Amino acid sequence: MTKESRSKEIYFLLLALGLSVSVFLNTGLFLAGVTQHSTAFAKAQATLYSGSFASRLLYAGILVPWLEELVFRGALYRILARFVRWEYALILSSLAFGIYHLNVPQGIYGFVLGCIFACCMKETGLLRLCGALHMAVNVLALILTESGFYEYVFSSVMRSVGLLVFSGLFAVVVVLLGFRNKESN
Repeated sequence: MTKESRSKEIYFLLLALGLSVSVFLNTGLFLAGVTQHSTAFAKAQATLYSGSFASRLLYAGILVPWLEELVFRGALYRILARFVRWEYALILSSLAFGIYHLNVPQGIYGFVLGCIFACCMKETGLLRLCGALHMAVNVLALILTESGFYEYVFSSVMRSVGLLVFSGLFAVVVVLLGFRNKESN
């Protein structure tokens, strides 16, 4: 298998993982009451959702993720990886990414997804794939919110738990597929 085809395979596994973890975290943080009890999160959401859907897609779906990837994976992760083991670079850059969001729900979300984005950087070395992954995760969250999907799901504990279990199991399957594919190469 060529390096390019291996990078594509890794990217699609990480894309599936990132999207499922995004849904899992949004649902889990809601069920745990974390999002409902953070005034900083409420202010960030109010600011984000004050414009048109098109402006949110441009800003939060394309521009911000790309700039964040330039800073946190393109610069910080790469600099740290020169001086410490990649695992420490992953954790430190992801921790910085989580703290940068300035509220607990987005901090948790940012840390976990930052780890996935850093894995993308480590495995592919391609910042553009990290950026595309980050954009896909943000666009999915915007669409699921804008469409009323999350509002519908979160209005029922049973639906919320079902989505949490489904997205969590999906993420586990993706990880297991990734390990299986890595061992076969």
